[in-house]
Amino acid sequence: MMSLNLAAALGALLAMLVLALLRKRDDTLRASYLLVLATFCGPMLGAVTTELLHQKHTQHAESPPAGVPSQQTDTAPPGPGEIKFMGSTPLDPVEQVTLVRPDTQITVIRPDTPVVRGHVGSVGVQVRDCSASGTTVTCKFSFLATDGDADVGIEGWHGRTKLFDDQGNDAKPFEFSLANKQGSNEASTTLVEGFITSGEIKFSDVREDAQTISLLKVEVVVRTPSNVTRRGLEFRRLPIER
Repeated sequence: MMSLNLAAALGALLAMLVLALLRKRDDTLRASYLLVLATFCGPMLGAVTTELLHQKHTQHAESPPAGVPSQQTDTAPPGPGEIKFMGSTPLDPVEQVTLVRPDTQITVIRPDTPVVRGHVGSVGVQVRDCSASGTTVTCKFSFLATDGDADVGIEGWHGRTKLFDDQGNDAKPFEFSLANKQGSNEASTTLVEGFITSGEIKFSDVREDAQTISLLKVEVVVRTPSNVTRRGLEFRRLPIER
């Protein structure tokens, strides 16, 4: 702004000197005015030019290169095809990254965030907690039918349900429970739409120094009047309460 004001003042001074120069017919006076122009206006023009070039260089240096995102926090909602970091810096603790596309929105969870939810057909499944007593770990679940009643079962046949601890050891289940139904390899019950049903799976021979379940695989079968859906759900990074 100072450079622009200085340039305006210099322009006014030049105009006045040129006007006076044109009005003088005396060659001596004209020579005097030309000397004033050369002595004062030349350095001033040089100073203004240098300042303007310096400001342009500074603005260019402060602007991020093409393709590099700004470090400022953007609170505007992401547009189609745009990646939005939901935080001051990418992947801060307990923060997420949301990828928005024209037809869908995908939330990428941090690598150290527990994965505790899954769906099989119209039935939602959530791990409530996993607790240990000695070498036995019990994982508790909630089941919810969201589109009509459904028969649901959890199974352990052929090693389809198992857990892996944070040291790479695997453990097999020995008891399944759904509502008041129990079994050594499976359990099943009827879910009434809109009402949460509890379930449990117990695993044996889990190391007592294990702190986390790195991977929990659960085979879930959902039967409705129209179809049967079978899926192996995977839950990850579940803390073991002791």
